[in-house]
Amino acid sequence: PLFLPVYQPRKRVFQLAAWQSDPVIEGIIVNAYFLYKQRELRKPLAATRGLKDFVGFHGLVTTDSGAFQGMSRQLFLENKKIVRFQDDIGSDVIAPLDLITPPYDKRAVATDKLRATEKRVEEGLRLVKHGILAGVQQGGRYLDLRHESICRLVEMEGRHHFSIDAD
Repeated sequence: PLFLPVYQPRKRVFQLAAWQSDPVIEGIIVNAYFLYKQRELRKPLAATRGLKDFVGFHGLVTTDSGAFQGMSRQLFLENKKIVRFQDDIGSDVIAPLDLITPPYDKRAVATDKLRATEKRVEEGLRLVKHGILAGVQQGGRYLDLRHESICRLVEMEGRHHFSIDAD
């Protein structure tokens, strides 16, 4: 298994470039939403595809869209914008703005979130030019919806190249 620590560049407890001990860090996750919110960073990072230089790590860098933050606040963010941003800044693996399905969601809500996430994955596949888009499985506690989600992602994968995240 690959362990991917979440790295928050704004709160640099340690410098990734100076990390020389075990465990070896082969890849990291950076929250693109937090970077996107910082207007002074947004354009320079995108203009230079400078994410890896910014975080000081040149291994696998994957980004998160901010979907988790959407559970606690309104994001005022479009899938199209955050997917393009992640691709523009040089993320290796890009996450669409999926709709997380917590265990308390009713079946109808889980189904609606599944459909919306599928549309966002499809949209993201058309937008990504440099990285790999992560296809995010949805369905919450409903195993049949999770199965349906995986089957749909596999169908999409046959038409595009991306990574499936069976969350």
